[in-house]
Amino acid sequence: MFIFKIAIIIVLGSFIGWFIGILVYRLPRRISVFSSSTCDYCNSKLRFVNKIPILGYILSSGKCSNCLRKIPYYYILIEILTPCLFIGLYLEFGFSLLFFQYSLLTFLCITIFFTDLFHRIIPDVLTLPFLISGLLFSFWNNLGLIESIKGFISGSAIFIIIAILYKMITKKEGLGGGDIKLVAMVGSFLGFKLTFFTIFLSSFLGMIIIYISKHYSKMPVPFGSFIVVATYISILFGNQIIELYLNLWGVS
Repeated sequence: MFIFKIAIIIVLGSFIGWFIGILVYRLPRRISVFSSSTCDYCNSKLRFVNKIPILGYILSSGKCSNCLRKIPYYYILIEILTPCLFIGLYLEFGFSLLFFQYSLLTFLCITIFFTDLFHRIIPDVLTLPFLISGLLFSFWNNLGLIESIKGFISGSAIFIIIAILYKMITKKEGLGGGDIKLVAMVGSFLGFKLTFFTIFLSSFLGMIIIYISKHYSKMPVPFGSFIVVATYISILFGNQIIELYLNLWGVS
């Protein structure tokens, strides 16, 4: 039964990853996500076999069958990454409401990670409507509506203050509005405690990667990507890390 459930997650997760790849390409370009799947370069319609996640990429040798140009690597990367992250959620939460709640949040986070990384944009369609979803989930999980509201208000408020202070000190734009909306959405799913931990962890990861990129790769990395990574870590390990920290300091 366990293997069967894992197999279901792998199959469904890979198809969801295939859909995420479409969103990453089309949302920033304002292309309808419901139009036929075509090659990003020559716009020829994809054959049915090419629409099968992972297998289609392998059978086509990672190339368009019409123009023979290489299919961007991130398509198969997302198709593999998505079910792997879903499996992590299943191992932690089983097939529970929390599993489906955090699977939705993970789906959004993967999409946002790549749209922000490649296009420097966090589409409002991925944050604002699903902020409401986080609030609605709170009626059925142990979080509660008040905690959900505290999460999105505190998260967005902290980021707004940081953005204002950064601009006052450096005279440059710091965090964008998309980052603030992203944290607000995450906060509605996680509540105050885990949202605060997510902000702290994303800032810590950001400082490390920014330092490395400045000295080695020279490639700027958008802050939304750090928020996404920190969110997934918070979902799986946030409460344990916070509890461990409090125990180390003797705080009950």
